[in-house]
Amino acid sequence: MTKSEALSKIKNLLFGEQKFEQAKLEDGTIVMWEGELATGTALFVVAEDGTQMPAPDAEHKLENGSIVSTVGGLVVTVTPAEAEEEKEIEDKKKEEMASELEMYVEKLAEKLAALEVKIEEMGKKPEAMSTEDVNSKVEAINTEIASKFNAVIDLVSKISNEPSAPPAQPVKSGFKKESKNSIEDLAKIINSIK
Repeated sequence: MTKSEALSKIKNLLFGEQKFEQAKLEDGTIVMWEGELATGTALFVVAEDGTQMPAPDAEHKLENGSIVSTVGGLVVTVTPAEAEEEKEIEDKKKEEMASELEMYVEKLAEKLAALEVKIEEMGKKPEAMSTEDVNSKVEAINTEIASKFNAVIDLVSKISNEPSAPPAQPVKSGFKKESKNSIEDLAKIINSIK
């Protein structure tokens, strides 16, 4: 009989038979506890040689996805696997909402900056022009318009003096004029045929 077996028999005689539950952590380490795994339960790590030691202070993830937090070898919190998945989903949603909110804030900042530039531009007053400057600009524009109008009038008068079409030339026909001596011509034709 080994020491651990002897110790186990002595415990059973003194305290009665204890029912330990055990589970594996994700890394393959075996943990044990007595009764229900809840706040205040002592959690032990089982070494390869079968010795038990209190679980270190940390969060331990079981193979089923549950997370057990321990301090001083005692369970502080137990988070079931489903709750952990829900928490991860909720965290992802929060991250997505935060990134979307950040994007909206950036767009709003861009629009605000553009609006500030427009307001600043609107705040600048255009330089006032004197009456003399306005009159001189109007006079320059009128002079330019008048010169262009005169150029158009000259062009129209040149075009109107041009003939609209060249004079008609008589059309030459391929037919010969009829001669006055048609009988003589007819006689010539008959003689040429013979």
